[in-house]
Amino acid sequence: PDTDRLDGKHVITVEGLSDWEKAVYIFAFGEAGAVQCGFCIPGMVMCAKSLLDRIPDPSEEQIRFAIRNNYCRCTGYVKIIDAIRLAGKILQEGKIPLPTATDWKIGSRVHRLDVAEKVLGYGKYPDDFYMEGMVYGSAVRSKYARARVRGIDASAALKLPGVVAVLTAE
Repeated sequence: PDTDRLDGKHVITVEGLSDWEKAVYIFAFGEAGAVQCGFCIPGMVMCAKSLLDRIPDPSEEQIRFAIRNNYCRCTGYVKIIDAIRLAGKILQEGKIPLPTATDWKIGSRVHRLDVAEKVLGYGKYPDDFYMEGMVYGSAVRSKYARARVRGIDASAALKLPGVVAVLTAE
């Protein structure tokens, strides 16, 4: 996107939410089970805030339209829509309810332990970690689904700059 269009505009990120708003979105997304990998969630939250600031009790169609430019590959959006609906209800009522489950038994629907870091965008992903001497790996797969691999010649790959090893079943 062209950032020049933002000149003179007010831009807010999850860091700019009030403590109350942060608590609401953390609870709502946790309660709805709307957080999996979490990568898309801060963007979903900001779209929800924009929508709920204008329309406190939106329809499902309005919620879907509000999040239309954010892509989630984990949840299928159903739980995200539920979370936004719940956040709107909490914002209207002014009180965060108790979680529906706190017993941590098999089958209970408790909040993930990492909901806050995923909702507020400070969670770490593998690409956020760097260590001295770190190397990267990649899987090379056969282009044939049912081929019998009779041998692997890694000599050309091992000559490439930066290649540390070629790992096979051997």
